[in-house]
Amino acid sequence: MAWPFTRRETKEHPNGGAFMVPMGETWSRKSSAQDYIREGYQLNVIVYRAITEITKAAASIEIELYGPNGDAIEKHPALDLLKRPTPSMTWDAWVAEMLVNRMLFGEMAAVSGNAGIPAEIWPLNPAHIKVVPGRGGLPSEYVHEVNNSKRAFPVDRLTGQSELMFVKNYNPDDYWRGQSPLMAAALAGDTHNAGMRWNYSLLKNSARPSGLVRFKGGYPGGEVIQRMREYFKARMTGPENAGEIPMLAEDAEWVQLSQSARDMDFSNTMREMAKYIASALGVPLPLIDNDASTFNNMEQAKQRLYTDTVIPVLDELISALNNWLMPRFGDGLELRIDLDTIPALEDLRERMFNRAVKAYEKGVLTRQEARELMGYEPEADGEFAVSQPTIPPDDMKALAYGLDFDTKAEGHKPTEEMANAARRALEWRKEHGRGMTQIGVARARDISNRANLSLETVNRMVSFFARHGVNRDKHYSAKEPDGGPTAWRIAWDGWGGDAGRTWANRIADAADD
Repeated sequence: MAWPFTRRETKEHPNGGAFMVPMGETWSRKSSAQDYIREGYQLNVIVYRAITEITKAAASIEIELYGPNGDAIEKHPALDLLKRPTPSMTWDAWVAEMLVNRMLFGEMAAVSGNAGIPAEIWPLNPAHIKVVPGRGGLPSEYVHEVNNSKRAFPVDRLTGQSELMFVKNYNPDDYWRGQSPLMAAALAGDTHNAGMRWNYSLLKNSARPSGLVRFKGGYPGGEVIQRMREYFKARMTGPENAGEIPMLAEDAEWVQLSQSARDMDFSNTMREMAKYIASALGVPLPLIDNDASTFNNMEQAKQRLYTDTVIPVLDELISALNNWLMPRFGDGLELRIDLDTIPALEDLRERMFNRAVKAYEKGVLTRQEARELMGYEPEADGEFAVSQPTIPPDDMKALAYGLDFDTKAEGHKPTEEMANAARRALEWRKEHGRGMTQIGVARARDISNRANLSLETVNRMVSFFARHGVNRDKHYSAKEPDGGPTAWRIAWDGWGGDAGRTWANRIADAADD
């Protein structure tokens, strides 16, 4: 990856010999891993922000363990290991380091130190790992070398297993190494970095561009050129010399270049480069560029971040751990991502739940199939539900008069306790910026105003509380690092909280009777 590059040419001025007076840095090609990381990640604000968004989102997702029979396991040595992979690292820090390497190099690596049940798993920087090609498409060994310390990790010829886990993206140019996502953004990153530095150099010198000196009597000798360079460096560069007027000899003339900062239109260029970098790394632009974000598209951007990037990348890591780590703890163990812990996917879960309920009511799915679609354990029986009209008489009357279900005169009025919970949720959401979908916000406003709710809305409340009630003990009293409630608690109270669950279940049971 070049950071950045220039094309060197020798041109002759049409009016005579000339030399360029540099007003900023000159760039040269850099190819070392250190320069690649420094320029591509540490010194590029867009790349750093995009990768930070990915790692923070991935670390917030909870991981579950399932046994051979598909039963969730709450306590297990493997879960204890993942909770603290090393004595100095938590799971959040561990997965962040692994995913940073994945986005920078297209590779992830970790080592356990022994072939049995490990007590620790250490993340490794792929830049320090050499892959030694072997036969049959498998490496013969991995060699880790850093700080004059070198260790080889052989690869089993039959199973492909090793004490070192090495995961890579497919690279059509190099079978043994991974394709770096950042490499695809290299040119955009080069341009963005160069633009930042150029803007900075212009700012230091009052946005005055470079110029050239034209000699009327022909190109001077080397000694004269050297003195002129020293003169311009001392008198024309730097913020203290901004606006300085050059004093030249009779046979020399200062010619200012016509290109200005406005002509180069840095703002649009930088914005376009940020867009390309974010696209290459799989992060929606509203999460990086505040000018491109609104309240509505932020929620959609967060949803896309999880569905298009975070979940696939984290699933790649979890699959590798299932293949490399979990067989050491026993047969049939599997780590899975708990998608229900992702607040940004609440809207998707709600639509899936409603589709399953509707398909069951229409007789398209059995109760067992509907429960599996919702993510619940299936029941023993699989009888079809009798298809019956699902629109209550009050709602039929509302439709006849052209009224919406939620605005008709007849309905069910929320209690004052529900209204207080909904108001509290709206205040939390405004303060902390999390919790509740747009549908949830609208419903919270209705409940806080104690507006009449239709039976259909009450049934949606029953579905919501049924889905999320299983996580109540875990999230109800939990606090986020900023001291505020979790997104789960905000959404829960937005629908009326515990009082809303009791109220909705009572009305739904009465309607069934």
